[in-house]
Amino acid sequence: VGLIFQKVRGHFAELMGLMREDGYGALNYISPDFINLIGASVLEVDGKVAELRREVAELRRENETLKRIVTGKGYIEQKGESEA
Repeated sequence: VGLIFQKVRGHFAELMGLMREDGYGALNYISPDFINLIGASVLEVDGKVAELRREVAELRRENETLKRIVTGKGYIEQKGESEA
């Protein structure tokens, strides 16, 4: 995992390890703060991915149902089930 110092220096001041006079710097990748930040970010992204996968699966099921209804294939099945 790597970050560009110049892009994150305003957001993660506690992770900065070295700041040179020319504005370039380095991040302290072995800092416990950095490790915790990356770990928490991975968990957050993982949760969002799982949520989006569930949503996609639900939308696919809904799409298939709507396709069957529009083509008339599902209407007969649904009508028959409701009359039973």
